[in-house]
Amino acid sequence: MVSSMLDEGAGPLDSRAYHQQLEDNAVELNFSVNHDYFQGSIKLLKERQDKSFELLRLALNEPKFEQDATVRVREQVMAALRRETTDPGSIATRACAAAAESAEGMLCPRSVAATTAPKMPSGMVSSTASGMVQLS
Repeated sequence: MVSSMLDEGAGPLDSRAYHQQLEDNAVELNFSVNHDYFQGSIKLLKERQDKSFELLRLALNEPKFEQDATVRVREQVMAALRRETTDPGSIATRACAAAAESAEGMLCPRSVAATTAPKMPSGMVSSTASGMVQLS
């Protein structure tokens, strides 16, 4: 939830004004989280880097967390979580991650295994000719 709220207004700027500043200065600011880490990224134009880094500083040090934005983002997050319960890719990712953690063994697509396999001890991961990865 926090990762989704960091660009919803910061410092003296409400959500609309903050997004307008990002757009006016050609700044792409993204935050994400999973069960292992919190991550942020920024894309900016060199000639506008001072303003871009100021907007990033505001997001990290003075986020607004206004009530209306919190309610709206919460609903977006809840909708995304509901969609994940029926999305085949999300279901497969969770199944592969669970298999990797329990070391039961499962064939996973390379894209899923790429996030799971690095956490596993050596010798537990092998490739198949069909482009799948065996987690055992």
